[in-house]
Amino acid sequence: MTPRPHFPPPPVRVKAVDSQVMLTVRVEAELERRLANLARATGRTKSHYAREAIMRLLAEKEAPIRETPSVPMPRFQPVVGR
Repeated sequence: MTPRPHFPPPPVRVKAVDSQVMLTVRVEAELERRLANLARATGRTKSHYAREAIMRLLAEKEAPIRETPSVPMPRFQPVVGR
């Protein structure tokens, strides 16, 4: 019996925790102009300010959702309450 050739195991793919994805957003020309001016004046990127605005909005909008206790929908209550 001939020995089988040894192949190294395939590389392990690890998804980075801080990976980023691209998001495309349509905005009015005036809003883009203001954002570009702010970015240029501060040396930051437009993406920096868009990301910051989205994070603040999510924190504001998600807070009430997290604080509200979840209540089963009426049609599922008999099943969930068992």
